[in-house]
Amino acid sequence: MAIFERDLISVGVDITDKDQCLREMGTMLYQRGIVASYERFMTAIYGREEIMSTGIGRGIATPHYRDWE
Repeated sequence: MAIFERDLISVGVDITDKDQCLREMGTMLYQRGIVASYERFMTAIYGREEIMSTGIGRGIATPHYRDWE
């Protein structure tokens, strides 16, 4: 998989806050088979955000986590 895949880019989505953005991202990745479990993915993403925000400014963020299993 390339870093940027066309079907993993959402354009024109009305996102109003961080939680909505993370849920939208989780849903998209789950529906496309990138993550096996939506719930596990969301737990990991929110766990990472509790450690430190992945926001880098100007409405840009790089949400991520490391799967140690």
